[in-house]
Amino acid sequence: MREPRWAPFLTIVDNQHYGQGYRDDSLSHTDYKKGIHISLENRLNIKIDTEFDYGGHKMKAINVQDCSEFKNHCYIFAREIL
Repeated sequence: MREPRWAPFLTIVDNQHYGQGYRDDSLSHTDYKKGIHISLENRLNIKIDTEFDYGGHKMKAINVQDCSEFKNHCYIFAREIL
């Protein structure tokens, strides 16, 4: 049986905007401080250096590009910050 590729987590931006985010589990995500790849809805308006809460982790967007997997989503590389 094949494992699901996308793991859903709640994403909150500025304590006002929230939505479902999807961690790309086709890549290793053992250390959020080193960085993870996630897909988020475009309406959350994530840009480079945007800080947001993702599944209980305070994150900062390092790279943002269009997502080829989901319509109206962006694909983000982000790292956990303290």
